[in-house]
Amino acid sequence: MNFLFGGLAAFPKIAHYALDNDLTLKDAALKLGFVTEAEFDKVFRAHEAPTEVPEHTIDASEAVDGRIRLANVLRQAGAASAMS
Repeated sequence: MNFLFGGLAAFPKIAHYALDNDLTLKDAALKLGFVTEAEFDKVFRAHEAPTEVPEHTIDASEAVDGRIRLANVLRQAGAASAMS
């Protein structure tokens, strides 16, 4: 299983679909085909670590008062294409 149902970049799609269709993240991920129920339960019910966890180095130059916006972190990690 890839981290977060087929890759970190898939998570925003799952989250938007869940919000748009009044679904849980699990139901959205299943409906979109990013994960099986067993894979989801392994990570979120059994609290087992996913088999693949990518690491990203974050450029701290965007930090303000020692903090960095989540949108910036997601963009730098490749999980979001632009800041909003």
